[in-house]
Amino acid sequence: MPFENPLEALERAGQETVDIVLSDIRMPHMDGIELCRNILKINPSASIIFISGYSDKEYLLSAIQMSAVDYVEKPVNVPQLESVLERAVLRIRQLRSMQKDQQAALEIVQKNRQMYIDQLVAKLIHGQLSFTDAAPKSFALQTLLEKFPLTGSDFYRVYLWRCRKNSTNFDAAIQSAFSLLRSEKCMPDFLISKKDERNCLFLLRFSSHLDCDTPKIGMLFMQSIRQVHGEHSISCSYGDLMQGAENIRASYNQAVIAMQQNFYSGYGSLLSCENSPSAFESPKAPSPAAPLSALTEGIRSRSRCACEECLKEFYRSCRARTDILSDIIKNEYFKLLSVFAPENSPVSAPQGPDTAIRFLWKQLNGLETLEECHSFCLAEIAQYFDQLESMASDKKIILEIMRYVQKHYSNHELYIDTIAKQVHMSPNYLSSLFKKETGKTIGNYITEVRLEQSCRLLSSDKKLLDIALAVGYTDMNYYSKLFKKYYHVTPSEYRNRVSIK
Repeated sequence: MPFENPLEALERAGQETVDIVLSDIRMPHMDGIELCRNILKINPSASIIFISGYSDKEYLLSAIQMSAVDYVEKPVNVPQLESVLERAVLRIRQLRSMQKDQQAALEIVQKNRQMYIDQLVAKLIHGQLSFTDAAPKSFALQTLLEKFPLTGSDFYRVYLWRCRKNSTNFDAAIQSAFSLLRSEKCMPDFLISKKDERNCLFLLRFSSHLDCDTPKIGMLFMQSIRQVHGEHSISCSYGDLMQGAENIRASYNQAVIAMQQNFYSGYGSLLSCENSPSAFESPKAPSPAAPLSALTEGIRSRSRCACEECLKEFYRSCRARTDILSDIIKNEYFKLLSVFAPENSPVSAPQGPDTAIRFLWKQLNGLETLEECHSFCLAEIAQYFDQLESMASDKKIILEIMRYVQKHYSNHELYIDTIAKQVHMSPNYLSSLFKKETGKTIGNYITEVRLEQSCRLLSSDKKLLDIALAVGYTDMNYYSKLFKKYYHVTPSEYRNRVSIK
């Protein structure tokens, strides 16, 4: 659409999208250079073509600086103008295609933003990202860095969250922290990367070290944890405030080391890297030699109190040395508990010395705090002595049953139900216990006792029927068949042998 007045053209350009501007350079009220500059402010993608009868180099330079497509001199050569317009149209089509692709790529980045954040954070904490200006960057990375720039002058700090095993609502706690950070205007820019179901990383960026209010940030984190989880479900650790994005990895490593203090402090703690044990050099744990000897003696003397006191003393010595890595402490606890194996493997463990030892280490290695290790060991000791007491109690019951059978074997109504009432047990449990301890059923034992007593009576002059009645059998034929089954001779043949001897 032609305009004689550049002011009218500028007004129209502000009302609708302009693709191509064909403008003279020298015009009243406003020259073409100024007009096109104003149009480009409104629509930066517009293509500019200048037409002028002047060959002024200064005008030509201004056109080039504005990225004009071409410069056509008067008188206008129509084929030349058509060629210039074709190039302008081609540029517009290429630009629109590129914008369309860029928009599609941007939508993909937005849709998968958290995945790209996780990838970026992983590269940062593992030192896999180059910070040189010449380093090529993907579109996704460039998009993220526009909102979270990585510079050598800003300050960065890594916070780690870890939740207890089988803890619920971890995502809700993270979202709560996200909302609290966003609600605080003084809070810095940050990225959140959930590493797995129990670990999450917060990367915070500050323009100055004076902007980092560590107590306030820690308070906000613990507040978000308690709002969702309560006091003892998640711990938070953090590394030093580092200048330069290339030092993010160092802050992360310090946060990892600080999290090891969770073994001593337990969940619900805010942990700094100060006074944390080195990842490479750690003091040795308190020697378990003395407690090991005391524990062995406690087992030998079957003293539950002595064994428990031994473990409590070792626990106190470990509690006083929080500079020791958790794996070393677990290993020392394992040495102590190994005293019980293979002599006594856990009830729930696979049977056999080797499998019991491996099962014990797997259980102990899965514990996360010193308190859990101590409680687990006390429970193992309690289980050991409970088993000993149970075994002693079971043997006592078996002896009581045997005495009762030996006293009442002559009663032909001596059944398992009768015996079970005497020891206050169910018949099924009693039968199972007796078989487990003696290898035979109660019925077999009653038969053995009766037949042994009948053997003694066969050396007397009593009649066979009287002997059968005396040992609890009212059926003479049944008694004779049972006797022959056990001794391979009849009662009469047995009596004759005894008489001959």
